[in-house]
Amino acid sequence: MSNLPPQLQKLEQAADKGDLRATFLLAYSFINGEFIEPDYLRAFTLMSRSAEGGYVEAQFYLGMLYDSGTGIEADKGKAMKWWKLAADSDHASAKLYYAINCLTETASDAVRAEGISMLKELAEKDVPDALFYLGACYHDGHFLPQNYKESIRLWSKAVRLGHEKSCYMLGDCHYFGKGVKQNFGEALRLYVMAAEKGNPDAQFSVGNCYFFGLGTNPDMTLAAEWYNKAAAQGHPGAMYNIGNSYMFGNGAMKDPKKAFEWYGHAAELGDSDAQYMVGYCYHEGLGIEKDIEQAFEWWNTAAKASHSEAMLRLGNMYFSGERGEVDHKAAAEWFRKSTDSGNLQAAIQYGTCLKFGLGVDKDEAQGEKIIAEAKVKLMEDLNGGEEEDGDGNHFR
Repeated sequence: MSNLPPQLQKLEQAADKGDLRATFLLAYSFINGEFIEPDYLRAFTLMSRSAEGGYVEAQFYLGMLYDSGTGIEADKGKAMKWWKLAADSDHASAKLYYAINCLTETASDAVRAEGISMLKELAEKDVPDALFYLGACYHDGHFLPQNYKESIRLWSKAVRLGHEKSCYMLGDCHYFGKGVKQNFGEALRLYVMAAEKGNPDAQFSVGNCYFFGLGTNPDMTLAAEWYNKAAAQGHPGAMYNIGNSYMFGNGAMKDPKKAFEWYGHAAELGDSDAQYMVGYCYHEGLGIEKDIEQAFEWWNTAAKASHSEAMLRLGNMYFSGERGEVDHKAAAEWFRKSTDSGNLQAAIQYGTCLKFGLGVDKDEAQGEKIIAEAKVKLMEDLNGGEEEDGDGNHFR
């Protein structure tokens, strides 16, 4: 006597008689929890039976199970095997997954060529995801010669088919002027199309357009609304910008405590700008009790992600002995790293170390040269650049 619910008993009976479609549908029910609690191991067993019997849809889904490690240990090679079998039977989704997974740095030239050929075949049939991925290959110059105009042609077709990611990427092309004349208004229109479909990167970009008045009039209320939508989906850049709004009163009442909380959310997700600002808050006692050691730890974390301002701050800590003993050698090394990342204030500090032989071999002429060049560049930058918060941090 079957212990399955009535809705699945007929499928089970048909599957027991060798009906491959029924076997597939029963496996699918165990994956999705349709009429029954999910049972991934049982789903895998049934999907394997159907796939091995030649049922194409089951072959595709068995590839998905191997790819995700659902009901079985993940195995990309076996996933590719089953996708290829389904693709050879003209299964469009299997072709797409197989093609995309052919495009890796470790794949042979022949495998990559097969993937590109399959993507082109699907793109000719106006498969939206294929148009997107092929456009991405042309845009990034990965496995195909870089060709912005071709990526725009492909993404434009995908946009007309309502493809969310293509809307966002085509918006980026208009925003940055890649392959087309820069047009913030068109960029915003495309970003909004993707944002309304729930794309967090597009929501963040819409927020930026309203914040900076790009393609529209500045509107801090709408900027905050879109930043919050992106942040709700875990977008660290949006969280960082919300933190800046509270810290510096741009579109929100100043509230260092709320700023610190938002910076913390973004920092935990690996955003180096937010990590820097968490350190800054600890250092200055903004929104949180002052804690020099916590400031050092967060700046060190940001510095490991090549954040130039964090490197400068670490250098200053070692140079001044803020955490204890002065360490000119460590200071000079952080100043050098920050200088190599383009930080002009750090260049002045590093030049000073060279000039006076602080932590490095003395080279007065080279030190003076570095200082002079940095000061000239700082003067050139005074009237331009991104909007800053006054401490070297940028709204993105």
